[in-house]
Amino acid sequence: MRQHDPSDVERQILGSLLVDPSGLDKVGGSLTAGDMASTWHAQVLNVVRAVYEQGGPPEALPGAVIRNLVTDSRLPRADVSRDISALMSDVGALTTLEHDVDTMARLAQVRRILHESRKLSGLASGADIEAIRESIKALGDLALGVESPQAVTLATAAHGHAERLRRLETHEAACYKTGLPVFDNTINKSTGGGIQGGQLGLIGGRTASGKTTLASFVALQVAARHPSARIHFFSLELDPRVLAAKAIARQISADGIQGTDSQKAKAAADALSRDIGKRITISEEVCPAKILAHAHRLARDGVDFFVLDHIHRVRVSDMGNIRHELGDFTIACRDHAKRWDVPWILAAQLSRESVRKATAPGLEDVAESDKIVREADWCVTIWYPDMEKRAQVELRVCKNRTGPEASHLTRVLWEAQSFTRIG
Repeated sequence: MRQHDPSDVERQILGSLLVDPSGLDKVGGSLTAGDMASTWHAQVLNVVRAVYEQGGPPEALPGAVIRNLVTDSRLPRADVSRDISALMSDVGALTTLEHDVDTMARLAQVRRILHESRKLSGLASGADIEAIRESIKALGDLALGVESPQAVTLATAAHGHAERLRRLETHEAACYKTGLPVFDNTINKSTGGGIQGGQLGLIGGRTASGKTTLASFVALQVAARHPSARIHFFSLELDPRVLAAKAIARQISADGIQGTDSQKAKAAADALSRDIGKRITISEEVCPAKILAHAHRLARDGVDFFVLDHIHRVRVSDMGNIRHELGDFTIACRDHAKRWDVPWILAAQLSRESVRKATAPGLEDVAESDKIVREADWCVTIWYPDMEKRAQVELRVCKNRTGPEASHLTRVLWEAQSFTRIG
């Protein structure tokens, strides 16, 4: 079996990122400075990540990294420049980056196992049974690849919560309104209501219930009510022009535009371009890795709000393992939301069993639901008590981490592809 030198692997990773920093979008979630054996390499990685997330042309990154490292480390600029140049010149192939990150993580795991084993050997002759148990548990977790969580005091967590409330009250933290009480008042009611950053929400509905219509309506309302907000819509089901047709229908209705169909569409498209159209972008990726890589780039570039329609259109490699693959993707979306302090909304299909039932849907009715609903901070399902009266719909909050569960009767304006509150 080939033995890897941790230093060589780390140098290859850093060199790859200095040559092509967009590699962070692929491996950023699994690449941690704590896995590096060299403290200098860990410092370089932290600086590379910080500089990359600030934006700027990729070719300018090495120079910015050198400047920051010289300031942070107080080492001679010539020495830092020499090392960074050597890292870039030692790169073998950019295509091995993901493999190198996996290798580094395995090497780090082996080092931790050896460290814990030595610690356990030292404890074995003593009488501290509790310390021995803790060491055995830590060793077992390491063998299984389970990370030990970082602990914080209750006092620190409490002050963090109070600070977040202060930032929400003073509008320093993003809180998005839509004009619909279900999103503006019920969701996150205990923290002031509204769709908030760092959270993942679900919109669940049966086929043709209006999932895409509601998701796109939310995106447009956020853009209209928050003039600086930038939104990205991952449209996995509809062509961007079809999605845009929903926005055009709303604009025609709102402005009372007259003329032939094409004239009305052109006038509405012009109005959208002048107002919110340039702050909403649409893409059609279906591969989980590409969706997440694109999301990291967009968040770094200042996008504030993400919508994906819908999660059950995400491509999986093994249909027999679909629950776990979609669950892992949901976890990655929530991690992205927390890292960048942005909201994610995932539209979700309800299961076939739910379609056959004549009762209001709940969390258990989301298809392949296990991990998907577990990761959600809130979930709203679409329900028509009377399918003959599709001008009225119940938007049901069936999960709400920071607020109550509730149901809101809402009017649907299908011609205008819009929703409005009743009462």
